[in-house]
Amino acid sequence: MFHSLEQIRDAFVEFLLESSEGGYFEAKEYSCIDTGDAIEIRRLIRQLWNCRDIMQSEICECLKLRQGSTYAKGARRLQRIRKAGMWPE
Repeated sequence: MFHSLEQIRDAFVEFLLESSEGGYFEAKEYSCIDTGDAIEIRRLIRQLWNCRDIMQSEICECLKLRQGSTYAKGARRLQRIRKAGMWPE
């Protein structure tokens, strides 16, 4: 069970790194590596929609966002990627 924003952010990061390499960004659910807990991707996006915390540079790069972007921007980008059905070039 995901209880804190930190856990939500960590799951978002794990999902992005794994799906950008494996190409399964359209998955409906993600199981956390450490705990095995599952969370719906749309819930991840919703939970981070207004998060002003800054993403790590590798995550910004993965999403083709400028360094220093927030998790809110990342969540919005992930939603657009999922709707478009492909990762940004």
